[in-house]
Amino acid sequence: IYVMDVDGPHVTRLTDNPAVDRFPAWSPDGSTIAFSSDRDGSFEIYLLNVDGSNLRRLTDHEASDVEPVWLPDGSKIVFCSDRSVWPGNADIWIMNPDGTGLVNLTEDPSSFDCAPGTVPAPTGSAGKISFVSDRAESNLSIYTMDIDGSNVWRVTAEPADDLDSSWNSDGATLVFDSNRSGTWDIYTIEANGTNLRRLTTDEADEWNPAWKP
Repeated sequence: IYVMDVDGPHVTRLTDNPAVDRFPAWSPDGSTIAFSSDRDGSFEIYLLNVDGSNLRRLTDHEASDVEPVWLPDGSKIVFCSDRSVWPGNADIWIMNPDGTGLVNLTEDPSSFDCAPGTVPAPTGSAGKISFVSDRAESNLSIYTMDIDGSNVWRVTAEPADDLDSSWNSDGATLVFDSNRSGTWDIYTIEANGTNLRRLTTDEADEWNPAWKP
């Protein structure tokens, strides 16, 4: 895991381990980074301070725990795990920042639920989580739910794969990538499923969009 200024300089290495460290996620107060690492055998969720100090392990399971994201008030960490599901599937879990209070939010052993996203600011939609799932069809679609796992809503319903959802700051709009056009492009859509807009039209593939704070 590295950090750098937004224009590129002052690159600082925070982790130095022969394992894979990935999926870094800043805490809302900017003091802590959550990430996934397989340094102890399987992918687990870890925290460290932004200067690389005070590394601590939050999860301890033989399954893979990946893709941590924070609730906007910093009270919880949401992540994807394949514990308690059939091989090849996953669920969305939530826990306290110290690793306690684990709750399975999607609890569907037959579907692949992963790639969680949370609203970055404490707005009216702060209690929402977006995620990707194949629960309705064989393709992946964008869904939202409340932070207790209720009120699951399918946002996209195209016979294509839609991935990597990211909320804007007011929680009204999602940006995501999709192969519905034949290549991977970036789209936005209102959280209620309306006003789909295609942002990129290049023949190359575009992935992993994120909103500027």
